[in-house]
Amino acid sequence: GAVRPSMLCILSVPSTLDSHDLLNFIAPCFPGIQHVRIIRNEKPNQYMVLLKFKTQELADDFFRTYTGIPFTSFGPELCHLVYISRVETVKQSEGGCLPLEGHTELPTC
Repeated sequence: GAVRPSMLCILSVPSTLDSHDLLNFIAPCFPGIQHVRIIRNEKPNQYMVLLKFKTQELADDFFRTYTGIPFTSFGPELCHLVYISRVETVKQSEGGCLPLEGHTELPTC
């Protein structure tokens, strides 16, 4: 099959899910996760989470297991995932802003 990246992004995580809740949500997959980064943007009620996995197979397993499941038993928000091939950041002091020219912006819906 096609080679997919070993990095995933959880889109539109509700801000009611704090970092402790988030870590509990992904805890079953901790052994396969190499890196977790929370990304906040101008939306005060949600954030995104980048997950870097040790292998592409582990990323695929996470994608299959977590896509479309609720973050909590008491909220309607579902987990939406996309594969990410790479992340580039530019400091605001160096003229960085979102969206970056020539790049695709991650959807927030």
